[in-house]
Amino acid sequence: MKKYPLIFSLLFSIAITQAQENPKIDKKTFFISPEGIENAKKAFEAAEKYYKKGFVFYNEALKNYLNVYQYNPASKELNYKIGACYLWTSARKSSLPYLLNSTPEVAKDYYLLLGRSYQYNLKFAEAKEAYKSHMESLSKWKRLDSRKQYKQLIDECTASETLLKVDSAAVLIVNLGPVINSNYDDYGAWLFEQDSSIYLTSKRPKRESAKKVSGIGSKERILVSNNCINQPSTYAMPVPKISSSKNISIAGVDRNKTGIYFYKGKRKTGQLMKAGYKGKTWKTNALKGRINHIAYKETSISIASDSTAYYVTNRRGGEGGKDIWVCRQKKDNKFSKPYNLGKTINTSFDEEGVYVTPDGKTLYFSSKGRKGMGGFDVYKSEKQADGKWSEPKNLGHPINSPADELFYHPTSDPNVALISTIRDDSLGGLDIYKIQTGPGINKTIPTKEKPQTEE
Repeated sequence: MKKYPLIFSLLFSIAITQAQENPKIDKKTFFISPEGIENAKKAFEAAEKYYKKGFVFYNEALKNYLNVYQYNPASKELNYKIGACYLWTSARKSSLPYLLNSTPEVAKDYYLLLGRSYQYNLKFAEAKEAYKSHMESLSKWKRLDSRKQYKQLIDECTASETLLKVDSAAVLIVNLGPVINSNYDDYGAWLFEQDSSIYLTSKRPKRESAKKVSGIGSKERILVSNNCINQPSTYAMPVPKISSSKNISIAGVDRNKTGIYFYKGKRKTGQLMKAGYKGKTWKTNALKGRINHIAYKETSISIASDSTAYYVTNRRGGEGGKDIWVCRQKKDNKFSKPYNLGKTINTSFDEEGVYVTPDGKTLYFSSKGRKGMGGFDVYKSEKQADGKWSEPKNLGHPINSPADELFYHPTSDPNVALISTIRDDSLGGLDIYKIQTGPGINKTIPTKEKPQTEE
């Protein structure tokens, strides 16, 4: 059976409730036919147990609910639960037929989930109608509380309709395959041009456990694959000497070819550090100056050739959530006092995954706060003659989708970039993809199987 790995990260949660309704399935009327009843009851009990634990365990609940569905596919409550679980997997488009076989009488958030499913299936007119029905079903006070989310969802659908009408250039988006990706979240890939190594963040565990729920990852770790991006051949493995009991994730690459930047911390706080490779060992140091703040979290950084550093943080003084800030890199890893890049770039929602081109003239980043297709979309802004940044432009479909698109990182090849997203062929959660444009598109990506954890 296909695995349904969980999209398990605070960064990448979709815009629906944290836990769906739990409509009761009446076992007395559900289990009627004697054929297959014992196996169905066993799967049902397992599914209900996982479902009650919350969205973290929905992938396990789904596998069992699908077995129960073979016994009795008519239950509207069961169809709702299967649809709700699918929305938390990379196969989220599959939620639609099950939700359509349910009814709004089953759960209060039925129309909200149905709208989200329509949105993932690019049925935006139907999604807007479902969201409207959801708002109409709420009490007066809940409607007031939900206005911001409702407007955001409607704006996403309207923007998507417009973006799909625009003729996009030839784009090939290819999953880098099991050599790089796993059944867990893999994201934030940077190409280290000096030796063509790919550095990435992964939540895959060190070792697979029979007791471990499939797709639920461990803490963040930095992995590296020493290979050419066009023909990945070396499995991604942990970076030697860069480890910690805390989360560690790749944050950027030093353009002077002296090392990588990474984030080290906990869920709410952390700091940017640099790792340089000297001889046969890695040496790590925290970035000095005022770039880090003990009470906040800094997650990604990109530095132009003129030493202007753009980085993401949720520190006080921004527009809201995580914003892009700017400072200057000095000698010995010291950085000047940062300032917020302002409302042209930042929104009251989160920005993430900043990348500035070496000449400092083009900025790529992901944002949740603009009229995109849904979740995080990738945007592009260019520095104008007066030094101000232009209004960000959505990169459009198919680069963006109703799912999250994060960490868009161009390479030295102007026709190739890396991105982290969830598509129909994702191995599990967020996967790393190669985006190719222009002539000479290369579809060759190894497909050999790989154990999901290292020994």
